[in-house]
Amino acid sequence: GYRDAADLIAQFKAMIKYSKCNKYIIVSHHVLNKEEPTTERMAQVEDSLQIAFGNRYINLRKEMISNGLRLAGLTATKEDSDSIARHQVPPQLLIDKCHFTKDGYNVLAQLVAQRIKKLYLNK
Repeated sequence: GYRDAADLIAQFKAMIKYSKCNKYIIVSHHVLNKEEPTTERMAQVEDSLQIAFGNRYINLRKEMISNGLRLAGLTATKEDSDSIARHQVPPQLLIDKCHFTKDGYNVLAQLVAQRIKKLYLNK
């Protein structure tokens, strides 16, 4: 766990330092948790991660909300639209309230692959 955005950022930086690797991508979580019980609080932490890690950061929740269904080739249902309006991942991309479906994991893989290409393969 972590206390706040600063603590989470410090933990990520410690992992990066320990790995001795200068090629990395930070992917945030996509569901509410005890440290971030509201979407407003989650957005504050996401904004802090964006500032700290720049284009090495993938805001997974935001990407799944804005591009997930399209990248998965799915059409939004009423339930998806309602979740998106609440700033939550569309249910079609989730098996339960946390874990992704096959389509959801494929979208995650696409997002990471695109970022790797952009940052490290100059494509």
